[in-house]
Amino acid sequence: MGRKSRNYFSGAIYHIIKRGNNKTYIFNDQLDKSMFYGILNKTKLEMPFKLLYFVLMDNHYHLLVEMMDISIDKIMRSINLAYSKYFNKKYNRTGTIFDGRLSIRDVNNREYYLKLICYIAFNPVKANLVKNPNEYKWGAHLEIVNKRSIIVDRKEMLKKISNSSSSAMTIYKDIINNSYINKYEKLSLEDKHIEELDVFIKELSNSSNVYNKIKNKNRSKKIIEIKNAFIMEYFKRGYSIKEIALCLNMSVRSIRLITGKSCAPGTKTEILGNAASKDSRL
Repeated sequence: MGRKSRNYFSGAIYHIIKRGNNKTYIFNDQLDKSMFYGILNKTKLEMPFKLLYFVLMDNHYHLLVEMMDISIDKIMRSINLAYSKYFNKKYNRTGTIFDGRLSIRDVNNREYYLKLICYIAFNPVKANLVKNPNEYKWGAHLEIVNKRSIIVDRKEMLKKISNSSSSAMTIYKDIINNSYINKYEKLSLEDKHIEELDVFIKELSNSSNVYNKIKNKNRSKKIIEIKNAFIMEYFKRGYSIKEIALCLNMSVRSIRLITGKSCAPGTKTEILGNAASKDSRL
């Protein structure tokens, strides 16, 4: 079953991940990363968006983007196509360099925003490329701390942390330099996604009573409708069946059966999904 297209919203913040096909390198040297960096900058001028944070790894990249008027999927198609043309020409190759799936996930609460920044900043450290984010050239961290923003919208990035720029900078440095990141880095990416899904369940439930019923496998018609709507919406948003199953304490088989069903326009799933996309922004 093909995935339904998503609606994206101006002012929404999205975490974007794109990996190399079969986990192969998409950046073979510093010049490749410099080219992608330039494409990002050029695209921002032609198809405006706010780049809040980023890191370029060897076989994938992370972008934290606030969408403006142009849909984020159109922006990403333009960026990836331009870079693919450059890469194929340089290395005399044909075919796709990226895997087929572009992961675009909503970032709609401050706690997750802070954790995500930590995760992105420490990607090069986890990959043993550097010992500290300060040592890595191809990430947003240096632009933030050196106050020499080129492509990162530094003021907008800090504003999402605190309305006071000085307070925001203090908080940012604290989460990078202190135990906050150490605690978070112990979690696998799958654990982070499950934790993130749990936050979304609370937001969609609207009350602790409904949330508890969902987590405790209540079989009432209303709870099943809400739970199924949640499953369909977040499967559509790119979360794996395993992650959703672990979050809801359900079997993978059960999730597969639910995601195998169609979701007609105007049903509970679509209504709930759209509401979740529009509300609870930073």
